[in-house]
Amino acid sequence: MRIRNVFFLSAVLVFLTVTPLASSMSYTPMVSNVLAQDATPSSRYLPGFVYDPVNDRIMMFGGSNDDDLFDDTWVLNTTSGIWTELALDTSPIPRHSGVMVYDSADEVIILFGGHNGTSWACDTWVFDCNTESWTEMIPDITPPGRGSHAMVYDSVNDRVLLFSGYGDTGPVVSDTWAYDYNSNTWEEKAPSESPHARYGAGYVFDEVNESMIIFGGNSNGYFSDTWSYDYASDTWTELNPTTHPQALKWSQMVYDSNEHKTIHFGGDSTLSRPQNETWIYDSTTNSWEEREPTIAPPAREAFGFTYDSVNEKAVLFGGTLHNPEVMNDTWAYDYTTNTWEELDYSPDEAPVPMDPLIVLVSISSVGIVIIIVAVLLMKRR
Repeated sequence: MRIRNVFFLSAVLVFLTVTPLASSMSYTPMVSNVLAQDATPSSRYLPGFVYDPVNDRIMMFGGSNDDDLFDDTWVLNTTSGIWTELALDTSPIPRHSGVMVYDSADEVIILFGGHNGTSWACDTWVFDCNTESWTEMIPDITPPGRGSHAMVYDSVNDRVLLFSGYGDTGPVVSDTWAYDYNSNTWEEKAPSESPHARYGAGYVFDEVNESMIIFGGNSNGYFSDTWSYDYASDTWTELNPTTHPQALKWSQMVYDSNEHKTIHFGGDSTLSRPQNETWIYDSTTNSWEEREPTIAPPAREAFGFTYDSVNEKAVLFGGTLHNPEVMNDTWAYDYTTNTWEELDYSPDEAPVPMDPLIVLVSISSVGIVIIIVAVLLMKRR
């Protein structure tokens, strides 16, 4: 009976020890190379911004606040609201206006272009979501250097699609390119018709119609047109919806993969007045609808925007309300409830992360105590 009681008490002791430790471990960052946690990224505009479903988090790279160009890599846990800066051995050089997309077939994030302080870049970088590492790809042929281009991942054809952007002489030509990660090749396409050259357009990949959708942008005048591009047929089509947002640049769009809708927010209007309107595009009916949530983020342009498919929220960070006001707030939008919520997580409320080594030592210590007690009791018999 004594030995049985010992094992019963031991089980209780293990449970009481491991439970709080496991609870603490749940707040431990998924990566060991953490530079800063429970902090807030610096205010910035035009960062690379994308959702990483492998680790269920949002990733941000670079951007600018006029005084500085950034080359930092941050991740956001949208459940806890915690931002974490990663300390990486290799990273792309500082830049703004670079665009990142998530390649779901290979579980990598692909970055192209941006302005590095002296010129418009034409480099291609890949971030492996499993190994937490940046790698420059160096393909034989690349699109000319540019930034603020439209770029999406076509999950049907396993290609990154790129259109137009801003280069050394202003808006570059209305060229269309496709990148194959597996062969590390860029290919310029040759559609018979294309939208006018532009930068700062909103863009998504629409899973229903299996096409790239772009809206608006600027090229010596703001646009309010909506176009789709089909990779398989190499065809651009102007969609001409009856109603649409006003002409804008540096507005942002994300594709809600759960509701199969495109969410559009903000942007700079022709009167140089940033907006905070929320619009929804439905490709099945080719229609735009303005939503009017009770609360919305302050007006802005050139912010980070992506869709978190696990929490089913569109997430926004930073941007600018015309210089010099640059922001670093984080907001989330729920399409089903038509509500915006600021993620104003306070670092003071953070649970203290538990080092896995401490957990291992604690559990081992409990095990040793159990063995010693059991041996002593057996000797008494």
